[in-house]
Amino acid sequence: IEPAMYIFYNICVFFATLDLAGFLYTTYMIEQSVVDIVFHSAQSHILLVQHINPKAYGKWGLPGGHVEKNESNDQAIVREVNEELGVILNVDALSKPVMHTHKLSDGTLYIHTYFVIWQHAPIKLQDSELIGYGWFDIHTINTLANNLRSAWLPSLLADNPIPLQH
Repeated sequence: IEPAMYIFYNICVFFATLDLAGFLYTTYMIEQSVVDIVFHSAQSHILLVQHINPKAYGKWGLPGGHVEKNESNDQAIVREVNEELGVILNVDALSKPVMHTHKLSDGTLYIHTYFVIWQHAPIKLQDSELIGYGWFDIHTINTLANNLRSAWLPSLLADNPIPLQH
């Protein structure tokens, strides 16, 4: 083996024996951006979905997900709604999102929430992402506290009241 290859090999073996990924994970705080959307009906009912994700299986939450690399928040919510509900959103109809943060044990989650009036499009649940959906009034959402994917949802809705449509 040539000396340069030998040195490179030993460096790789050395770093492989270190728990470098674990070190980086626990040493550096993680920052993640996610988007979600509050679809509300004319009667001020909110669309909630049940994700299939094992960490939150069967819990109710808003449609949405992670913002991918080189993707804007608007692009991310359009993609997520299409992936989860089979609905195509018009990016021009989106409101400016409300941004809030949620502290994690290892960092911060930046959540960008859009508020949109439901346009009666048919929902086609994606089996790989969701197991169910339903329309809930604010009072019912408040009673679901132990069965919500995000505990902050009732306070988000209280801070951003949904106007009744006539």
